[in-house]
Amino acid sequence: VMPGDEGFLGLDFLKRLAADRPGEVCVLPHRVPKPVFLALQRGSSFLVMASMYEPFGAASEGYLAGMPVVARAVGGLIQQVAPHPECLNREEVLSLYGRQLVRKIHPARALRPTGILFREQVSFAEETDGWRDLIDCDYWATNPKSDRAEARRDILLFRRMTESATAALGLAADLYQDQDQYAQMILNGWHMLDQFEWKRSVSDYRKHLYGIR
Repeated sequence: VMPGDEGFLGLDFLKRLAADRPGEVCVLPHRVPKPVFLALQRGSSFLVMASMYEPFGAASEGYLAGMPVVARAVGGLIQQVAPHPECLNREEVLSLYGRQLVRKIHPARALRPTGILFREQVSFAEETDGWRDLIDCDYWATNPKSDRAEARRDILLFRRMTESATAALGLAADLYQDQDQYAQMILNGWHMLDQFEWKRSVSDYRKHLYGIR
């Protein structure tokens, strides 16, 4: 899923990406019928959510389909994905700040990994400047419009994001080779779904928002 308002320019980018990576990238530019979508999910090894921001996330869709999740440690994805311990040992995958976020949500003693979390390492100033450049979308102000991916290569924050994502995908490939660990993440993800059932959510709202026990 690649949302955006770039219209045919965005589709052209995806077309070129698929042409540059034959056999690696498949683009479905239109609404995917539900049976096809479910088949794609069930035939996939991981659900990848490289979100820049994510108020909640849809990692549960991966768990329902029997997939561990590879996600950027941001927003609701930190709550939804319990990272494999190796993430905490590889700074190129999960930065110090990312590890601090994870430890607030997932106590190490109770960690049952359901996937991989990654987060780039940048200073506060670099992050501030980077987000300003990303939001400004200078490539969109030119006529004709310039290439989004090409323009963002000059933004340090974006480069760090792609580097940590690349390291995370490498770790995912390694873990997939260890079928015992891979299967355990699938099972843990299935059990993780219990934390997001509606009855529990309603109970938490009543307790924390309205003070009703």
